[in-house]
This record gives sequence, C-alpha cells and structure tokens, in this order.
Amino acid sequence: MTLPYLRNRLPLVLTVTVLVFLDIATPSHSWKCLFPPSRVKFQGSQSVLSVQRRRELLLDGPTLEIEAGSMTVLTGPSGAGKTLWMKEMMACLNGSEQMGDGISCAEGSGAEKLRGVWCDRYTVSRSKQAPSVSLSIIESVESKLTPPCVLFVDELVDTESMPVRRAVYKGVNDLCREKMCAAVWATHKFEGLSGRRVGLRNGRLVSTTELHAHLGGEGGGGGEEVVESVVEPKVEPEVGPEVDEQPPPYSPAPTPNSSSISPLVSDVLIKTNEFFRTATISPVRNFLTIPSNPPPSSPLAPLEAALSPPTLPPIPRPTWLTISMSVPTGLLWYGYYKFSVEEELFQMELRQTGRVSGAGGYGTLIGFSYAVIFGGFFSLLPLTEGFSELILRTAGVLLLASQVNLYCRVNELCEEVGIDRPLHPWWALLPPPLDVVVGLRQVHYLALYATKIREEEWQRDKVAEEWFPFISSERFTLKEFVREPRRWFRLPFLNTEEWEDFW
Repeated sequence: MTLPYLRNRLPLVLTVTVLVFLDIATPSHSWKCLFPPSRVKFQGSQSVLSVQRRRELLLDGPTLEIEAGSMTVLTGPSGAGKTLWMKEMMACLNGSEQMGDGISCAEGSGAEKLRGVWCDRYTVSRSKQAPSVSLSIIESVESKLTPPCVLFVDELVDTESMPVRRAVYKGVNDLCREKMCAAVWATHKFEGLSGRRVGLRNGRLVSTTELHAHLGGEGGGGGEEVVESVVEPKVEPEVGPEVDEQPPPYSPAPTPNSSSISPLVSDVLIKTNEFFRTATISPVRNFLTIPSNPPPSSPLAPLEAALSPPTLPPIPRPTWLTISMSVPTGLLWYGYYKFSVEEELFQMELRQTGRVSGAGGYGTLIGFSYAVIFGGFFSLLPLTEGFSELILRTAGVLLLASQVNLYCRVNELCEEVGIDRPLHPWWALLPPPLDVVVGLRQVHYLALYATKIREEEWQRDKVAEEWFPFISSERFTLKEFVREPRRWFRLPFLNTEEWEDFW
C-alpha cells in the first residue's frame, strides 16, 4: 500500500525538490539568469551633431548597457536629444552609414545578433477592425518584432489617453520579454511605464550622481526621482493634435499579460467562461454580472466590500477581512472571494485588450463546482469509480493551475503600480502551510493594488502588517523564510521579531 502511494507521487516530489533548489540557489530569484541574454553596450563618442532648433548636442556620457528582454526609458525635456540618441543607437546596431557616427557599439555577448527596429506614431498603423486602440497598436508593434532585436519606441502613444498609454506600455513590454527583445522608450508621459530610467541632458547621458549634483543635492538618491526632477531651460514644445483626454466611466488599469496570449488560447478561455456562465442559474448570474459601465468607485465599508458582487475597478479585500469571513463560513466565503477576483481580472483583460489569460470566475470556480458535483455522482454508480476519480483529479489540477496563473497576474499588476513582484507563483504547488503563506500574500498585495487604482487611502491591515509580517514583507525565498524568524510573528504572546537568524 505504501509503495504504490509513494511511486504515484514520486514525480511531484522530484519536481518540488528541483523547484526548491532553484529558488534557494538562484541569487536573482529568476531562473532566466541561468541563460544569459544577448546584450550590447552603447557609448557616446564625443561627436557634436546639429539638431532641430539650431542646437548642438554632445552625444557623450556613461555607458548604456541593454540586455535582451530589458526595458529602458529615456527621460528628459523636449530637445534633450532622446530621439537622436535612439536613432544613433539603431544606426549603430544596423551598421547604417547615414548615422551612427555619434555613438559606438561595444562588443557584448551576442551583440552581433541584435538589430534595431523603429516604432513611432507615424510608422505604427492602427486598425479600425481591432477591438480597441491599444490592441491595434500592440498588434502592429508585434508584426515588426523579429527577435532578437532592440525596439526603439519614440513617443508612440504620447497623444493617446492615459488608459490607452498604460495598456500599450504593458502590452509592448510583455511582447519584448516574451520574444527576448529589448525595448528603449522615449516619452514625456511615462506614468505606468516600467523599466530602468536614464536621464538625458543636452544630448548627454547623465548618471544619478551627476544629476543630483546638477540639482544641488547632497549624497545619493533614487535615480528615478532625480531623473524626473531635472530642470532645463524652457523649450517650446511641439504642437500636436488636440486629443480628448477624458476617460470613459471606467478605464481598466494596466492589464496582466493578456496581450501576448495566443488568440486561440484566449478564445478557448473566453468560451469556457461563457459556457459555465450560461450554466449558472439566472438569479445568481444577474447578481454576479459586472455592468458594462460601472459607476465611479467609492470606498466601501468592510461588510459591504465582503458581500459586494464583482465590480470594476476591483474591490480591495484586505487580509483581515478575508480571514474573518472565511474561517466562520468554513472557507465558503473564500470560494466567493476566489470567484470575484478571477472574474474581475478576466473582465479587466477582456475590456482592455480583447484577450484573456484566465477563465475568470465562471470558468474557474463554477467549472470546479460542476466537476465536484458530477464526480461525486459518478462515484455512487457501479463501475464508474475510475471515471469519477479522473474528473476530480482533472478539476483539482486545473484549479491549481489557475491559482499559479493568478499569482503571476498579481505580480504583473503590482509591478505596474510601482510595487516589486511579491510572489513566487510556483509556491502554490507546495504542501501546507507554505501554500497558505503565498496565498495570504496574494490576498494582501491584490488588495493593495486595488486600493491604488481606485485612488483610495490604504487602511492599515493589522493582521498582515503587524501580527504576521511575512504576509506584507518583501519577497523572500524558502531559505530566507526558514532562516529569518523575524518575519514570522509579532503576536502579544509570541513575538519573533527580536530572534536572531538561525544561520
């Protein structure tokens, strides 16, 4: 009895062992670091080039190193030389004789394989047949990508509304990561655009230290804050077309990685959601339906938030509320929570890009419920026990896969609002209580994300931020979690904050 049990579960044990080893042994906590990407270095070569407005820019400064899959944002006022720098970099990569005299390309790992691709609002087409403007732009950019390459994006969506800009930033960056291409952005409107920021002043790459000295500051400082606060001589901006910046009643925040999902996979997920939605009784379906134009968001009382149907923008459901509603109901309310967040993220993706990366609340929870019902029914019939077990096992695997996918999406959403990725998605595969640890962290950080996009004031969560600090802590490995008890508890009767590390 024992030997067959262990033999059936040996692949799972071996898989978890390998994953734990990778998590502990990989310093950057990213398995991609095992495969070094192509990279290229650019260095200004002291050449003076004349540009618009009869100004001369000196292309000089620190070395700019770009790796495949990385995102770089060139910041600076109009006339700082962002477009010129990118054209010089692209000409240097492609070996053009017309330009490329102002910047030299250093020999880097795989540099000879990279080529430059240019995108701006004049070279990227917008299809009227696409479900949305953002999806049309993303698809047009995708058609230009021929990996490995460096994509130079010059003020591509600066004239678009904020929701469109944020969706395009997310979609294009996702495409570049997927295809192992680098992206270099030049834009004046970089809210929601993730990536390393590099300052430009009079055509010169400026380091953080130099910028801080230029501003009269003392000591170090965050490069991002310094770059954004550079003061330059006033230059008349270029006059562009008037654009209506008024957003619709609800404009979804940056979506998860749905724009890079295969259309076939997305269609299957959408059909799955629609199928189980129609299989839900009308009163329940009507209560759970998210309106096409939700009213403006407003803060909700705790009980109101707990009993509210799914809505957009997503409702913040903090950890203390999730626990206090789940425990007394025997985790029934947690099932409702799981349905709500899955359906909210599903609708966000669908309305923003026309594609989805999950099956939503209907395809996930309602589908799982039907599997349990039919699996239990077949277990009562003679000669169908094996079929019943197949249904239940398949449903369990799909539910676990949806949980891993949810953690991936929460990571991406957090990154879009300036929060470092908090979760290791594969922890969902670990046995209790480790899977509970990552589940509680997902609840906390998704509530924090929802609070930010609803522009509400965050109410301190005593459970997550005081009693159990591992819930709100920065991301850690299994090794760090076991070794550092300071993350564990700060309860009145058990406080491990002062405990020393075990090794």
